[in-house]
Amino acid sequence: MESATIRIGFLGKILAISSMYSRKEVRKVLEAGEFTRSLGYPSEKEAVEIVRNGNVTNILYCVDDIWRFFDIYGQQIPALHGKMTNKHPTRAMMFDSEGTI
Repeated sequence: MESATIRIGFLGKILAISSMYSRKEVRKVLEAGEFTRSLGYPSEKEAVEIVRNGNVTNILYCVDDIWRFFDIYGQQIPALHGKMTNKHPTRAMMFDSEGTI
């Protein structure tokens, strides 16, 4: 039940934000989203730099389309997998009853 509420809330957010853009812009945003998926789910900064620097030639998208995609849909879930873990454990300090190590 809670999962359905979260999905409806997320869908409402997408509809609200996408209503601020024209149909043509939303169509280009969806195409830019497919482009970012084909790149392997880069972060927003990486995707903007790929388009801006001309690393990929003959693309139909501009930096604004990439920004709009991340504005509407947010960071893609596959891009977040494995990046939100603590890769290095912190050292535990052991104290005795007197407060010394």
